[in-house]
Amino acid sequence: IALEFMKSNQKNNTREFLKKLKPFFDFSIKNLEDVLSILAGLSIFSIIVFGAYFSDITYDEAYTYLNTGRIQDVWKIYLFRIANTHLLNSLLMTVTTLFFPYADFALRLPSVLISGIYVAITISFSKKFKNRLVVLGLLLLFYYVVEYMTLARGYGMSATFILAALFVYKEKNQFLQYHIWVVYLFMLALYANYVAIVPFGIMVAYMFVVD
Repeated sequence: IALEFMKSNQKNNTREFLKKLKPFFDFSIKNLEDVLSILAGLSIFSIIVFGAYFSDITYDEAYTYLNTGRIQDVWKIYLFRIANTHLLNSLLMTVTTLFFPYADFALRLPSVLISGIYVAITISFSKKFKNRLVVLGLLLLFYYVVEYMTLARGYGMSATFILAALFVYKEKNQFLQYHIWVVYLFMLALYANYVAIVPFGIMVAYMFVVD
């Protein structure tokens, strides 16, 4: 009975957590702009998948995999030896390459999957602005973001979590204890890439002054 209760409670908690994530994935279609936004998002995601699958491996990706991206070496991410170590990327890469070692796309799979979240948040975020297609274009058609989403690096992941934090702050009425969400999302951005400490610090200072 206790085991069944625990399973039921876990399912309820999972369901409640997924409900909280719903604002990030607003794919409702009500007008032409909604259609254009989804088509643009699908196009960019297709480009990311294509680039991740067919691009040659870069030096940084190979270095990361050989030093911190394999299961036997993953503990080295805590040594903070080099700026090339993107902690979250290395952890996720360790999982995806367990089944497909030395496959370039397996190295990049975590970045590709999180890029899908970036695209979804971009579509949802742009709906909150009057000139939504302009906002969508600025966030989605930015060359370097798309480029890094195709690589096994932490930059795209960090950008995704930063955007998610900004989305939560703008739509704070939809998130209970929104400031906690913002801090956790920025922490994930920081683990994805250390340079996120700059927008993290700016956002915390802004919230402290304004809120």
